[in-house]
Amino acid sequence: MKILVRCGMLPFEKNEVEKIIELDSIGTNSGNLLFQHSVIKALSVNDNEIFSDRYRIDLNEAQMINDNYDCYVLPMADAFRTDFIGNLRKYTQLINQLNIPVYVIGIGLRTEYSDTTLKFTFDEDVKEFVRAVVNTGTCIGVRGRITGEYLERLGFQEYQDFVIIGCPS
Repeated sequence: MKILVRCGMLPFEKNEVEKIIELDSIGTNSGNLLFQHSVIKALSVNDNEIFSDRYRIDLNEAQMINDNYDCYVLPMADAFRTDFIGNLRKYTQLINQLNIPVYVIGIGLRTEYSDTTLKFTFDEDVKEFVRAVVNTGTCIGVRGRITGEYLERLGFQEYQDFVIIGCPS
Protein backbone atom coordinates (compact mmCIF):
# COMPACT_ATOMS: atom_id res chain seq x y z
CA MET A 1 0.00 0.00 0.00
CA LYS A 2 1.29 3.46 -0.90
CA ILE A 3 0.47 5.97 1.82
CA LEU A 4 0.89 9.73 1.51
CA VAL A 5 1.39 11.39 4.91
CA ARG A 6 1.14 15.04 5.88
CA CYS A 7 4.58 15.73 7.27
CA GLY A 8 7.66 17.77 6.55
CA MET A 9 10.06 14.84 6.56
CA LEU A 10 10.09 11.12 7.15
CA PRO A 11 11.77 9.52 10.21
CA PHE A 12 15.45 8.79 9.75
CA GLU A 13 15.58 11.12 6.75
CA LYS A 14 18.94 12.82 6.85
CA ASN A 15 18.81 16.60 6.64
CA GLU A 16 21.05 19.38 7.78
CA VAL A 17 19.61 21.39 10.68
CA GLU A 18 19.74 24.54 8.57
CA LYS A 19 17.73 22.82 5.81
CA ILE A 20 15.14 21.56 8.31
CA ILE A 21 14.68 25.11 9.60
CA GLU A 22 14.65 26.63 6.10
CA LEU A 23 11.98 24.18 4.86
CA ASP A 24 10.11 24.17 8.21
CA SER A 25 10.25 20.38 8.13
CA ILE A 26 9.11 20.23 11.75
CA GLY A 27 5.91 22.21 11.18
CA THR A 28 6.90 25.13 13.45
CA ASN A 29 7.73 22.95 16.48
CA SER A 30 9.49 19.71 17.33
CA GLY A 31 6.34 18.28 18.94
CA ASN A 32 4.81 18.02 15.47
CA LEU A 33 7.80 15.98 14.34
CA LEU A 34 7.37 13.53 17.23
CA PHE A 35 3.63 13.26 16.64
CA GLN A 36 3.92 12.69 12.89
CA HIS A 37 6.77 10.22 13.26
CA SER A 38 4.68 8.21 15.73
CA VAL A 39 1.94 7.90 13.14
CA ILE A 40 4.41 7.02 10.39
CA LYS A 41 6.05 4.31 12.48
CA ALA A 42 2.64 2.81 13.26
CA LEU A 43 1.90 2.68 9.52
CA SER A 44 5.31 1.24 8.62
CA VAL A 45 4.26 -2.40 8.57
CA ASN A 46 4.24 -5.16 5.98
CA ASP A 47 4.58 -3.81 2.46
CA ASN A 48 3.40 -0.26 3.19
CA GLU A 49 5.36 2.45 1.45
CA ILE A 50 5.24 5.82 3.19
CA PHE A 51 5.70 9.14 1.37
CA SER A 52 5.83 12.70 2.74
CA ASP A 53 3.75 15.49 1.23
CA ARG A 54 6.29 18.00 2.60
CA TYR A 55 3.32 20.03 3.90
CA ARG A 56 2.32 20.87 0.33
CA ILE A 57 -1.35 21.62 -0.26
CA ASP A 58 -1.53 21.90 -4.03
CA LEU A 59 -4.97 21.53 -5.59
CA ASN A 60 -3.28 20.84 -8.92
CA GLU A 61 -1.84 17.63 -7.44
CA ALA A 62 -5.20 16.02 -6.61
CA GLN A 63 -5.23 13.74 -9.66
CA MET A 64 -1.59 12.77 -9.09
CA ILE A 65 -2.46 11.84 -5.49
CA ASN A 66 -5.45 9.80 -6.67
CA ASP A 67 -3.32 8.01 -9.26
CA ASN A 68 -0.30 7.25 -7.08
CA TYR A 69 -1.48 6.66 -3.51
CA ASP A 70 -3.92 4.31 -1.81
CA CYS A 71 -4.73 6.72 1.02
CA TYR A 72 -3.78 10.07 2.50
CA VAL A 73 -3.02 10.29 6.22
CA LEU A 74 -3.16 13.68 7.93
CA PRO A 75 -1.64 13.70 11.42
CA MET A 76 -2.81 17.02 12.84
CA ALA A 77 -2.64 18.73 16.19
CA ASP A 78 -4.73 21.77 17.15
CA ALA A 79 -5.73 22.61 13.57
CA PHE A 80 -9.16 23.93 14.56
CA ARG A 81 -7.83 27.39 15.30
CA THR A 82 -7.98 30.82 13.72
CA ASP A 83 -4.43 30.97 12.37
CA PHE A 84 -4.71 27.57 10.60
CA ILE A 85 -8.09 28.05 8.91
CA GLY A 86 -6.54 29.12 5.60
CA ASN A 87 -4.74 25.78 5.43
CA LEU A 88 -7.82 23.90 6.61
CA ARG A 89 -9.80 25.45 3.73
CA LYS A 90 -7.11 24.34 1.26
CA TYR A 91 -7.15 20.81 2.71
CA THR A 92 -10.95 20.77 2.37
CA GLN A 93 -10.69 21.74 -1.30
CA LEU A 94 -8.02 19.12 -1.91
CA ILE A 95 -9.89 16.36 -0.07
CA ASN A 96 -13.05 17.14 -2.04
CA GLN A 97 -11.07 16.29 -5.20
CA LEU A 98 -9.70 12.99 -3.89
CA ASN A 99 -11.28 9.59 -4.43
CA ILE A 100 -9.00 7.75 -1.99
CA PRO A 101 -9.61 7.41 1.77
CA VAL A 102 -8.36 10.30 3.90
CA TYR A 103 -7.50 9.59 7.53
CA VAL A 104 -7.22 12.51 9.96
CA ILE A 105 -5.41 11.47 13.12
CA GLY A 106 -5.28 13.46 16.34
CA ILE A 107 -6.88 16.75 15.31
CA GLY A 108 -7.98 19.11 18.04
CA LEU A 109 -9.65 22.40 18.86
CA ARG A 110 -7.58 25.18 20.42
CA THR A 111 -9.78 26.73 23.10
CA GLU A 112 -10.17 27.20 26.83
CA TYR A 113 -10.83 24.00 28.77
CA SER A 114 -13.91 25.30 30.49
CA ASP A 115 -16.27 26.21 27.67
CA THR A 116 -16.98 24.07 24.60
CA THR A 117 -20.19 25.97 23.80
CA LEU A 118 -18.32 28.93 22.35
CA LYS A 119 -18.97 29.80 18.74
CA PHE A 120 -15.93 30.38 16.59
CA THR A 121 -15.52 32.33 13.37
CA PHE A 122 -14.23 29.14 11.77
CA ASP A 123 -17.16 26.82 12.69
CA GLU A 124 -18.38 26.59 9.08
CA ASP A 125 -14.86 25.86 7.84
CA VAL A 126 -14.52 23.02 10.34
CA LYS A 127 -17.90 21.62 9.27
CA GLU A 128 -16.81 21.61 5.62
CA PHE A 129 -13.49 19.97 6.46
CA VAL A 130 -15.09 17.22 8.55
CA ARG A 131 -17.73 16.58 5.86
CA ALA A 132 -15.02 16.31 3.21
CA VAL A 133 -13.08 13.73 5.25
CA VAL A 134 -16.17 11.73 6.21
CA ASN A 135 -17.23 11.68 2.55
CA THR A 136 -14.05 9.72 1.74
CA GLY A 137 -15.46 6.86 3.82
CA THR A 138 -13.52 7.43 7.03
CA CYS A 139 -14.04 9.10 10.37
CA ILE A 140 -11.76 11.56 12.14
CA GLY A 141 -9.58 10.74 15.14
CA VAL A 142 -9.74 13.66 17.57
CA ARG A 143 -7.44 14.46 20.48
CA GLY A 144 -9.93 14.58 23.31
CA ARG A 145 -13.36 15.16 24.80
CA ILE A 146 -13.26 18.93 24.24
CA THR A 147 -12.83 18.49 20.50
CA GLY A 148 -15.46 15.73 20.53
CA GLU A 149 -17.99 17.98 22.25
CA TYR A 150 -17.16 20.75 19.79
CA LEU A 151 -17.84 18.50 16.80
CA GLU A 152 -21.07 17.26 18.40
CA ARG A 153 -22.18 20.88 18.78
CA LEU A 154 -21.50 21.30 15.05
CA GLY A 155 -23.80 18.36 14.30
CA PHE A 156 -21.38 15.43 14.04
CA GLN A 157 -21.74 12.09 15.83
CA GLU A 158 -19.14 10.23 17.83
CA TYR A 159 -18.27 6.78 16.39
CA GLN A 160 -19.86 7.74 13.10
CA ASP A 161 -18.02 10.93 12.12
CA PHE A 162 -15.25 11.02 14.74
CA VAL A 163 -13.62 8.95 17.46
CA ILE A 164 -11.71 10.27 20.46
CA ILE A 165 -8.24 8.73 20.20
CA GLY A 166 -5.99 11.10 22.12
CA CYS A 167 -2.55 12.19 20.93
CA PRO A 168 -0.85 9.42 18.95
CA SER A 169 2.64 10.44 20.11
